[in-house]
Amino acid sequence: MKLDAIAIRKFMTRQESGASYVYEKTYRIVYSLCFSLLHNPVDAEDASMEAYANVLQSGKAFPNGKAFLSYLCIAAKHSALDIAKKRGGFDLSENEEDFSSPDFAKGDDALLRRVKEELGESDYELLILHLVHGLAFPLIAEIQGGSASSCRGRYSRALAKLRGTFRKEDFQ
Repeated sequence: MKLDAIAIRKFMTRQESGASYVYEKTYRIVYSLCFSLLHNPVDAEDASMEAYANVLQSGKAFPNGKAFLSYLCIAAKHSALDIAKKRGGFDLSENEEDFSSPDFAKGDDALLRRVKEELGESDYELLILHLVHGLAFPLIAEIQGGSASSCRGRYSRALAKLRGTFRKEDFQ
């Protein structure tokens, strides 16, 4: 996506013509990023607006549209993480209900409970955030604390533990 440098300058100086252009060009990306983290349209809208406000308050000068968009996306991610922390973290129970829908065979709830018991809360959350939400390890590290490499290691150990716990015969 190419953003006009003049429009970015107008946006940063709070001129209406630049603000509407930048907003029209970037809102879909910003909102999608926030929604992918929060899974709540109201919270995603709030995080998006907060991201724009944070960029305006930064007072930075952006050499090109790519730098501006990168900064805006980082601001959106941090705004979404802040909102998630304020509401008490990520609500993973929604995803468990998705797995227990009628589309899945009976007994899947018991399987998920057993996986949660085997792994513990933190590793189970890591698995859900990576496999269900599709979040990258650096972002998960920000959410849970730690480093991306430690998340990768915990993820690998969790999968190995599940492979050792659940045999192929368990699913036949």
